[in-house]
Amino acid sequence: MVKKLGLCFVIAFVLAACSTPAPEVPTPYPTYTPQPTYTPYPTFTVVPTSTATPLPAETPIPPTPEPSPTAAPPEIIAKNVFMTQEQNGVEVNLVRLLITDPEKKEGGNLDEYGFEGSRSYVQPIFIITNNTDKQIKVSDYQGTLVSANGEQVSLGPFVPIFIRHSLSESILPGSTITAPVWVGIRMHHWNQISNVVVKLPYFESDGKKVTNDFIFKVDVQDWTFEPLPDILK
Repeated sequence: MVKKLGLCFVIAFVLAACSTPAPEVPTPYPTYTPQPTYTPYPTFTVVPTSTATPLPAETPIPPTPEPSPTAAPPEIIAKNVFMTQEQNGVEVNLVRLLITDPEKKEGGNLDEYGFEGSRSYVQPIFIITNNTDKQIKVSDYQGTLVSANGEQVSLGPFVPIFIRHSLSESILPGSTITAPVWVGIRMHHWNQISNVVVKLPYFESDGKKVTNDFIFKVDVQDWTFEPLPDILK
């Protein structure tokens, strides 16, 4: 019995050794997962070439113009009128006429002697030449008259008693004097005056009359301010 069991075991072992082994079953690859569909990048848009905008040409700033020599300062007008009259060798030239607001008169104001209450000042400037052979003088310099728009005033009230006016002086033969005259006008402002009349009394020599009165009529229209002429500088 034991021998049969042993023989059976040997036969089984031999059969097992001689039998063809069963083929190995391959391990399957994992299921392929497809890659996502490729999404193309958007089309590249070319950036336009940058064109530099030229800066505007620099415009030079013109220099500030100098004030015109004929530009009128506020509230003052003047004109170099150069009106000349000659009588018996005496030459009187009304060179300049100035009209101003009292506050604009250089060195003057409403409280100046004789000018109280004036709304405007008027200044004729004379150049007087004595071409005679004798000494002459104005007969009554305080009687010099100025009429502005018909308002007449005389020089007398505007000359302080302690001041010697140039018109009060004698003029030697062949000599020339410059005689400015200031008067105040009460009824009219500087820009309301449209005409001026100036009378210089006659000249005399040794108490004898040499000339008649000198009368100048001046129209004041669209005046500005003219600077002093060279002859008065």
